[in-house]
Amino acid sequence: MTGAAAACSGLVIAVAQLPWQAVAVPVRAQVPGGQAAPGLIQAAIAAVAAATFAAFADGPLRRAGAVLVTVASLLAAALAVRVAAAPGAIAPWPWVAAALAAAAGVAGAAAWVLAPRWGGSPGRFQRRSAGAGPAGAVSDWDRLSRGEDPTAADEVPSAREP
Repeated sequence: MTGAAAACSGLVIAVAQLPWQAVAVPVRAQVPGGQAAPGLIQAAIAAVAAATFAAFADGPLRRAGAVLVTVASLLAAALAVRVAAAPGAIAPWPWVAAALAAAAGVAGAAAWVLAPRWGGSPGRFQRRSAGAGPAGAVSDWDRLSRGEDPTAADEVPSAREP
């Protein structure tokens, strides 16, 4: 879910670079979405950051990240709709950005609901207690440094040996 939210928010940033409005000043000019909807790109970046945070966090922090994804995405959607509904919109890009931001918001809400069912982060990202000795790859490297073969203890006798 957080990957979908990050992808949708990233696409909002890309769509914000396209022309959204035409304004008639002394000459007719096209305005990209990032200028037509101030704050849109920042809201999308915040949603990407929150989705990344939620993907690597555990427990209540994961749910807090999902809430931030939802809020930032819905803000981006509201900003895009405001531009799309204004006179002078020349392209469908504001509606595309609004739909992508809304999809990111739905993914954030789904992440909030499903977060308790996700497994924890892998052990390599967890802090070890002071009393625990090295484990896994770290102890293998230590054994290699001492000149020992870390696979020697893991060898199983073959069924073909006499």
